[in-house]
Amino acid sequence: MTCLPDAESLRRPGTVGTPVAYVDLRLVDASGQSVPRGEPGEVLVRSPAVTPGYWGAEEQPLTDDGWLRTGDVGRLDEEGYLTVGGRAVDLIIRGGVNIYPGEVERALLATGLLSDAAVVGVPSPVSGQNVAAAVVPLPGQDVTPAVLQHAVRDRLGAHAVPRPLRVYDELPRNRNGKVDRRMLQEQLTAARPAGAAGSPAAP
Repeated sequence: MTCLPDAESLRRPGTVGTPVAYVDLRLVDASGQSVPRGEPGEVLVRSPAVTPGYWGAEEQPLTDDGWLRTGDVGRLDEEGYLTVGGRAVDLIIRGGVNIYPGEVERALLATGLLSDAAVVGVPSPVSGQNVAAAVVPLPGQDVTPAVLQHAVRDRLGAHAVPRPLRVYDELPRNRNGKVDRRMLQEQLTAARPAGAAGSPAAP
């Protein structure tokens, strides 16, 4: 649905480009209303290339006016370039602020200290949810949570700082090789919120 030409990849790192020909794209909030440029929202697309539905399925993927709800969340900049932040079901709402795990993960990996990172939301009696992170350091790197948390604060703001943050030997994965976010939520919910590092045994 979008394309990022090679010539633009260095100028727009992290984006997936702009909509291709015959594709309409918009971002909406939970009520289905369009969000302003720069604000996060669920990605909706409309195009002749989008399937009209699934055979035999009770629930169809299109809205009444032909928009496909992708389940992805992203941001459109002023020039119409789309950055995808993750899945809508993974959205973290901390004190009324929407936080997308993909953005925090990219901020952590941008430090150059990690080989892997995963971010999930964990329950908080104060803010509703807290941002929690599990990270895997590169070989030979002595990683401390404070350094990583400071990097996230500088890039995204204090609201996105992960607490707790735990250091893993490797992240738990499901049979398809994807990060098992449900298991991480259970493990990080029990972690100390101050962000002290631990090294749980690899699953």
